[in-house]
Amino acid sequence: MQNIPVVPKNHPLGAGVPLNEKPRRHRQNIYLTHLNFSKRYFISNRSPAIPMFFDPENHVVKLCAEGITFEGEPEKARLYYQRAWDAAINNEERFVAAHYVARIQADVSAKLKWDQIALHEALSIEKEYVKAAYPSLYLNLGKCHEDLSDFGMAIWHYEQGLTHCGHLNDDGYSKMVKSGLENGLKRVTSKPEI
Repeated sequence: MQNIPVVPKNHPLGAGVPLNEKPRRHRQNIYLTHLNFSKRYFISNRSPAIPMFFDPENHVVKLCAEGITFEGEPEKARLYYQRAWDAAINNEERFVAAHYVARIQADVSAKLKWDQIALHEALSIEKEYVKAAYPSLYLNLGKCHEDLSDFGMAIWHYEQGLTHCGHLNDDGYSKMVKSGLENGLKRVTSKPEI
């Protein structure tokens, strides 16, 4: 039997079918992108064995999913993500919307601002599944600080991300995030300014 990668079951944006299946969109299914990478993951509410963390019928999730289809056209994607942010009424919706607004920022300082908002909202959610997003969120923030040459803050964020890696599964996604944190930490600690 071929080992086909699937969306991790504790992924903060849900879980679903194997990654090699072609995504289809209709009323009961949506696809969202991974927090850090552009691979499209198919999220289905037809997978009862794997819990859905975000409701595919949620207005903010729908707007973000629609924005994803325009990520090659940043201005169009930005409109959907900003509408999602404006429509968000709770910390889970603000967490998701802020993450997507951050993704399309051309300026590192603006990306940092939105990544900080996403982390703040995620930390305010008292649900265990959200903790799986912490390493990725800290990785995003560490990279922003690194790009801004604020190596002390970059180190702090990379280290924080590593402390939360226990919330991840032992899978390819988790290894990729952990590797990103470790490599970021190595890069910034090797800078002569440190």
